[in-house]
Amino acid sequence: MARGRSQKWICLDCKSEFSVQGAAPVVCCFCGSRHIGRAPSVELAESFARKKDELVAVCKDLNPAYEAYAELRKMRDALMAYWKQQKRRGYITAEEYEALDSLFSGPKDRRRSKEER
Repeated sequence: MARGRSQKWICLDCKSEFSVQGAAPVVCCFCGSRHIGRAPSVELAESFARKKDELVAVCKDLNPAYEAYAELRKMRDALMAYWKQQKRRGYITAEEYEALDSLFSGPKDRRRSKEER
């Protein structure tokens, strides 16, 4: 928050508007509620609160899914490193390696050079 100028705050409980200069307020200056937001209008502050709650709910569901994806991705990368080594040793062809690599439909490792493809 910018210091030296007043920031407009809105209490979502009593709908009062107040300005505070310097540090962010913790409670409403009128009713003492901790349910405050910084926005130009009450409607926008309520919209911010709803959208924040939606984001928290989505992230609560998404984070475990991403952790599972990351763990599976590590396993896939370790297996593909094994097959890359076999390709380098000449035990499988480049076409066989590409067929194995194409089993994963997600984003490929960006660090691979054109020679390794």
